[in-house]
Amino acid sequence: MTDDGLAISTYLRLKTLWTGSPATRRKRAKQKPTGSEPFTAGRDPVSAADALVGVASQLGWEQTLAQATLVTDWENLVGPETAQNSRIEKFDDGVLTVRCSSTAWSTQLNFMAVDIRTKVLAEHPDAGVEKITFIGPNAPSWKRGPKSVPGRGARDTYG
Repeated sequence: MTDDGLAISTYLRLKTLWTGSPATRRKRAKQKPTGSEPFTAGRDPVSAADALVGVASQLGWEQTLAQATLVTDWENLVGPETAQNSRIEKFDDGVLTVRCSSTAWSTQLNFMAVDIRTKVLAEHPDAGVEKITFIGPNAPSWKRGPKSVPGRGARDTYG
């Protein structure tokens, strides 16, 4: 018997004498082999792209990555002139919100929404786009300071 084994058995024997109940020796859980041996199962080389796809699927990033790809591919989907006058602002529960440079562009893209949505679904089906909303530019604010009084407000002269 080794020194460690002798010490453990002596401890268990004394514990039984003092407590009056038999001491049981806990068994250690068997560890699975870590696969550190070369040429064993699970040790096949994997490309970096396959490893990243696996990580993305484990962490649930597929839809987020597809949406990011859609943002970078926006100019190819709608054309350079349209892309100059519109930009993707946000994704919310399947709704893609696009901010346009003017209300005229917003109106025109609303007419083309079905065609744009069809292209988006064909080229980026994993992005989760169910609806596309086009909005005009933000109107400037005339509020100045903490004691501003409500006035006539903005007119329909912008955009």
